[in-house]
Parts: sequence; structure tokens; C-alpha cells
Amino acid sequence: MAERYVHVLREPSPDALNMVNLVVACASHPDTQIAQISYQFWYQLLKALKEEPEQRARREAMLAPTLLQLLPIFAKSAAYPEECDEDDWASTQEDEFRNFRMESLYDSVLDVSELVSPLQCLHSFLPVLAAQVDKAGADWRDRKSTRLN
Repeated sequence: MAERYVHVLREPSPDALNMVNLVVACASHPDTQIAQISYQFWYQLLKALKEEPEQRARREAMLAPTLLQLLPIFAKSAAYPEECDEDDWASTQEDEFRNFRMESLYDSVLDVSELVSPLQCLHSFLPVLAAQVDKAGADWRDRKSTRLN
């Protein structure tokens, strides 16, 4: 529905922002097949904003806080699911997940980053990336200490 009414939703009215927030909620669904359904909307929104360049800056400024919510969601979606063991994961599952990350997710990140400033994107991504680095470091220390014991 959001794709159908993208020209209405590019106007940052309270109702339009509520609908865009609903699409953000869909994008955050843990099942990537469900989340992926919303990704085409971000591309359509970008195209709609480009149609009237004189209005684009105003519209993007109003939509930016909502759009920046997507970047941490996308970063979380790019991580392997916690319940999977990469060694036991079937190659078809891994291939599907990699294709999802490299095609759908990557394109959506580019679409959103084109709608807001690179600096805002970086500020949105940094806490998520820092948390992932900290978690990876803790996991590595746990594995190392287990091997030494």
C-alpha cells in the first residue's frame, strides 16, 4: 500500500509519517522474507523525491529522523541470525542469506543514504557497529579463554 501511495507519503504530514513509520516497523521484522517486502518502498520514495527537486530538501529534512531509524535495522538484518551455527547452516540457507544481504539489503541502504546526509548515516551506524565490534571481541576472548583452559 505504501508503494502505491508513495507520492502522498513523500509529503511529511503526520499521517504520512505514521505510514512511513509503519513501513519502518515492517522493515524491522526478524524474518528477512517479510522485512524484504518493504525495501522496494524506499527506492520508490527516493524516485518520488527526485521528481520535484525544489521540494526535495524540505521533504528529506522532515523524513530524515524516520529514515535514520532504518540504518540500525538494516545493520541488524545483515548479521547472521543468532540461533544459527555457521558451521551447521545448510549451504542453500547461507546462499539465500548472502543474496539477501548483497542484493536487497545493500540496495536499500544505498537508497536511504541517498535520502539523508552521509554524516547522519554514519552517526546512525556507529553505535550499532561499535556494539557489534564489542560483541565480537567478547566472543573472541571467551573462545580464547576456553581453549586455554
